[in-house]
Amino acid sequence: MTRGSQRRHQIFVEFLLAKYSLLQLALLEPHYQADILKDAPPYGSLRCDRTWKNLLAEALRVMEPLREGSANHDAVFDTVSLHLAKWLAANRKPTHQEKRSLARNLGLLREPYTVNKYLSSAASFEEGAQKILDEFGVKVILREKDNTQGYKRGYTLVEDPAYVTKDKTYVCSEENGFYHVAPDESVIFVSPPASPSQPYNIELVVLRDVLEESEFTEPLLGWLTAVICTATCNRRNVRPTHPGAMVQVGINMGPRHARLLWNLARAYLPQEVTTEITDFLDRLDYPSLATRNVATGSGFSINYKDQVYTFSSAGRAPPEGVANWAFHMTSHRDGSPLRWSLALTAMREVLLNSPLPANYGSNLVDLSLRVIVQSRVGSLTAFDSNSLHGTTQHGPGIDPICAGISLTSTSRVYKAYSEMQERGGPVVFVGAAVDPRMHETTGN
Repeated sequence: MTRGSQRRHQIFVEFLLAKYSLLQLALLEPHYQADILKDAPPYGSLRCDRTWKNLLAEALRVMEPLREGSANHDAVFDTVSLHLAKWLAANRKPTHQEKRSLARNLGLLREPYTVNKYLSSAASFEEGAQKILDEFGVKVILREKDNTQGYKRGYTLVEDPAYVTKDKTYVCSEENGFYHVAPDESVIFVSPPASPSQPYNIELVVLRDVLEESEFTEPLLGWLTAVICTATCNRRNVRPTHPGAMVQVGINMGPRHARLLWNLARAYLPQEVTTEITDFLDRLDYPSLATRNVATGSGFSINYKDQVYTFSSAGRAPPEGVANWAFHMTSHRDGSPLRWSLALTAMREVLLNSPLPANYGSNLVDLSLRVIVQSRVGSLTAFDSNSLHGTTQHGPGIDPICAGISLTSTSRVYKAYSEMQERGGPVVFVGAAVDPRMHETTGN
């Protein structure tokens, strides 16, 4: 080893010893890796390719012969070894068996069902509904839409009458005829057919625990919540006059995490709902969810325990999505070209010392059906966004904080895409995927 090489070797060893505390911290806070790498001297392979993997490889190479001579050297070697093990685990492709295990535990391998097939083949509505309850654990409730109550847009919705502080407030209580879907209750609401030969109309679907309880559930919900938090912190709020934040993801901004919701929907929701959505997309020849970096097509990816699981053959989501954080809206109609909106709840945090009764606040209300869906983590809801609806809100610092992601269709994108089709030519997707690490590095 030349004198120059010896000097570079010594500088690199001293650098690693000086960065020992930061190396330990980076095991828990990976964004510190960038700080370490930035300050690293140009040693070995780092002179040509300044990557985290090369830094770890060079660190192991120089520290291994020194570890027996000093406790400090040994501690650095052990810490670097842990970093390399994490890097290798994160960059290893999951096996087919691992991906299938994850898909099975998420319920993505379930066979979808048709509600009207069960109801029409039974001797009575009650018998058909009981079969669905027995087989899928989902109640089927016959409930007609009622537009004679005179409900209007722009009204605040509350469950607790003690919070009626404005003239424009609707109390959505059981005493006023509202059905409250309990947090542990899965329900499909249907309205009667127009004639005996017609099918029942599905109006609202509420399914609990769609991320079935397993070792995958908590880390996946944590990852999804981080994605939503990052999106709502770093993107433009499209409803700035309303409490909370709503940001768009999808055709013009959107990441791949929304495709998880779509594939859950296809596995869990009645086929009547998903078929109506796919028929709408096929008629317009809508593109699937895409970004500048991820082309339209099939497949989606999710992150579990620092490992990316890619399901390349799974169908992607419809092109538009919304991420919500602590968001509330008064009674309104969306005026969407497709009536169905799908929503997955990733987080519900009850505020400390909240005066509200249990399960009140931040809940979806369908005023036409007079139904309140009490929120719960892991719930999948399909609702008619063109019916009068909103969320219950009782005042700042009172309602629970909920976070979720939705798939919907807006007239703005519908009209724009229709016009592009008429003009001809390719459709260009712009925007970048949401990275949960943005939330850490921006300090928000």
